[in-house]
Amino acid sequence: VLTYPNCGEAFIDLFKCNGIRTYYYGMDLHFVRNRMEYQLTGNLEKKELSEKFYKMEKRLIEMADLSYYPSIKEVQTVQNEFGVANVKYLIPFFYERAKEASDYYPDKREGIFFIGGYGHPPNADAVLWFVKEIYPLIYEKAHIKFYIAGSNEPKELQDLEIPGLIHLGFLSEKELAAWYQKIRMVVIPLRFGAGVKGKTLEALYHNIPMVSTSIGIEGISEAEQYIVHTDDAQEFARQVLDLYDDEAKLLDMSKAYQGLIQKHYSKEAAWDNIKNDFLEAER
Repeated sequence: VLTYPNCGEAFIDLFKCNGIRTYYYGMDLHFVRNRMEYQLTGNLEKKELSEKFYKMEKRLIEMADLSYYPSIKEVQTVQNEFGVANVKYLIPFFYERAKEASDYYPDKREGIFFIGGYGHPPNADAVLWFVKEIYPLIYEKAHIKFYIAGSNEPKELQDLEIPGLIHLGFLSEKELAAWYQKIRMVVIPLRFGAGVKGKTLEALYHNIPMVSTSIGIEGISEAEQYIVHTDDAQEFARQVLDLYDDEAKLLDMSKAYQGLIQKHYSKEAAWDNIKNDFLEAER
């Protein structure tokens, strides 16, 4: 099993010329993510990267016996762009068991939360867009604190003087788990990217209600039914404000998230997703 374009490019010829059955897990479509960033920012380097990854990913998908992507939308993109059938959806994460939704008590929690490594361009863009265009609309009407966590916070973000914004910096796994027991809501203001977003699934797993963009929920089964999402800054702010003090709605969302994890992201669901690919290869 090869993963990521650069790794796949380095080894797929060796595997295939030796008759080794080869699976390629793309993680996300790199050419799509860079293309979206170019369209949003006009950065020509991202355009060149998109073209480079397009050729690389096309070759890997055509050569692999079977390719996987963690988003049904990406599977459809691969089929449409490259005209191949040997690609399928793969659950990106699974959990041994769902967390109890009864652990979520809105009245004992406060603040909204975002986590992401800012060395990854979609995360840095998301937070800067949120604090410049969305959070001021929220803070103007309700002094809700906004906690941001993650490594490599850009200087542009560090230098912003935004009332209510709290920089947590890098958090260990233990520290992050503790924050998921404190916060009332998560925001996922991603404007570009590809694949299933780990931060979104993590919030689902912890049963924390969230407001997201359409990119933030991409590829997650049934997400559109249960996660509030919008790509408009003013509507995003309105949805956060409407939900934040609606304890009944927050509790309903928390319980629904637990069901999504059990149904689509359990260990059993993950095995059912791939077992025939490997068992049939052995026969």
